[in-house]
Amino acid sequence: MKPSIKRLIFSVVLACAGLLAALLIVEAGMRLFSGTLEKDSTLPTRVSLFDFGNVLAKKLTLMRDSYPKQHDAVLGWVPKAGYSGSDNILSKEINIAANTVRTNGAARPTSGSAILVTGDSFTFGDSVNNNETWPSYLEEILARRVINGGVFGYGLDQSFLRAKSLADEVSPGVIVLGLIPDDIPRMGFSKWYGAEKPYFEISEGLLVLKNQPVPDVPTQLDGLGFVKSVLGHFYTADYLMRRMGKAEWWYADKFKSIPVKNDLHAVSRRIVEGFYELAVRKGCRAAIVVQYTEADITDPRRANRKRIYPTIIHAREKGIPVIDFYPLLKSMPPDQLKTLYQGHMTASGNKFTAKMIAAALASEGVIPNASFLSSDVDFYRQVVSQNTDDLDKLAMAKDNFLRELANDPTNPSRYNTVGVLYLNLGALESAAFYFTKAVTLNPTYAEAVNNLGMVAMSTMHFADAEQFYRKAMELDTKIFEPYYNMACARSLQNDPDGAAMWIEKAIQKGFASREQLENDGDLENARKSGKFMKLIESLPAK
Repeated sequence: MKPSIKRLIFSVVLACAGLLAALLIVEAGMRLFSGTLEKDSTLPTRVSLFDFGNVLAKKLTLMRDSYPKQHDAVLGWVPKAGYSGSDNILSKEINIAANTVRTNGAARPTSGSAILVTGDSFTFGDSVNNNETWPSYLEEILARRVINGGVFGYGLDQSFLRAKSLADEVSPGVIVLGLIPDDIPRMGFSKWYGAEKPYFEISEGLLVLKNQPVPDVPTQLDGLGFVKSVLGHFYTADYLMRRMGKAEWWYADKFKSIPVKNDLHAVSRRIVEGFYELAVRKGCRAAIVVQYTEADITDPRRANRKRIYPTIIHAREKGIPVIDFYPLLKSMPPDQLKTLYQGHMTASGNKFTAKMIAAALASEGVIPNASFLSSDVDFYRQVVSQNTDDLDKLAMAKDNFLRELANDPTNPSRYNTVGVLYLNLGALESAAFYFTKAVTLNPTYAEAVNNLGMVAMSTMHFADAEQFYRKAMELDTKIFEPYYNMACARSLQNDPDGAAMWIEKAIQKGFASREQLENDGDLENARKSGKFMKLIESLPAK
């Protein structure tokens, strides 16, 4: 090796060593002053000079565990009894009573039996102080004690269990169950974002509680990926990510979630029935409050409204008043809507929520319609009646057909129509009931048999779905619907060539919508097939 090359390599190594030393000095200095530098952090946490672990992993775990919570063998977690202060991830004043419910701030004169509220973080009041949650504002409006049993991160299953537990303790006059659409999929996990939780399965038509007792284990992180696994060891990287506006990516959730195979439609239906039975047992009134995130209202791609609607339908059919905030929020100008949200509800958002809940409870006869509520009651009724969406209209049509069916209880066609409306509303169990009734009255009713296949396919029971479709083909050789649906079933099972075969048969039977083949989400896998694409091209474009 020539001397010049040796000198070059030595210079490069020396320069790298000097750069590394400089970086280590910067890292050491920043760690020494981390107490000051952490003031802009989501969770101010000093970093030790000799802590060689992954700073990011530690902070993520602290963020998850920094809610004032404690383990609960039935519910998974509850607010920490006796906690008081603002030293938490929310940086808000939070006071938790000895029975693990959040206090409402300043004491107020109250009368009458208590209103017990359970739910998720929207009910608990993430991002606001004690006196700025909607249960607190509701207490102020009604001058009636309101118990805030909301808990951050809960699914509908946990909120229901929490209601059962607290109702036995406080004997309320009214129980309000709060939820958002995302509370439905949370029921499909035994571990949710690193935290162990209970879940329900259905056995012989009944709810069966699983993961009991809930294990008391530390929050678990999933893999951070190569970049974060390396850079995460450096506090400098953590600090720069915050300063450069990359905190959202840097702190992106990396917690383990473990799904379970349970039927969320059936579980939510049984929970509604259990909630109704709880109110009957306690001799009190019940109501359900459905809130939404800002994205649920503003993002047309989100299907969360349809996700929650079957729960709304079944509650109303059980006679439980449902206070659905969708029409109220959808009617608002964008600028006004923004003032209600900052991730969760702002104080003004919670005040509006409480006013509308008070008005709705009075409108539904759950509480007396006092004179001071009349203007809000009128506003609530007017906005809700004038801002129905397609799902509301389907529900009204369903109710009309049910009334007609009561006068003509042996008409299979009406049963099938009601089933179709339930299917489009996402209420699969009710849809299956009415389709089955139609087939019982008329065993050769091919359309109803085909529709039973659609219910089975919606719950991913593909073998059952295909059996129904084949039966419908036998009963009526002229209709194309079961052939088309068979293609969807094959596509959803990642069999594009099989889907193409059945679409070809559907076309032979009279199917002719090129646009539907191009856009149906169930046929996404089918469009990977060259034969399927040729079949699309064979149909005339509009």
